[in-house]
Amino acid sequence: MAHGTVKAEFGLSAQSAVRAVKKVVDDYATLRANIRAGNLGRPGSRHRASEDVNARSSTLCHTW
Repeated sequence: MAHGTVKAEFGLSAQSAVRAVKKVVDDYATLRANIRAGNLGRPGSRHRASEDVNARSSTLCHTW
C-alpha cells in the first residue's frame, strides 16, 4: 500500500519508492530505540515528550 502510494504521488521509480519507504521505517526504528535507551532525556522532559508523539505515530508505517 505505501509503496504504490509513494510511487504514484511523487512520480518515483519502483526502486526509489522502496528506498524512500525503507528510509522512513528505519528512521522511526532508530527514534524508538533512542527513546527506549533514554538518549532523548528523562520521561516527562519536553524534548522526549515531543519525540514520543512522533514514535507513536510510527505505528502507521508498520500497518502495510
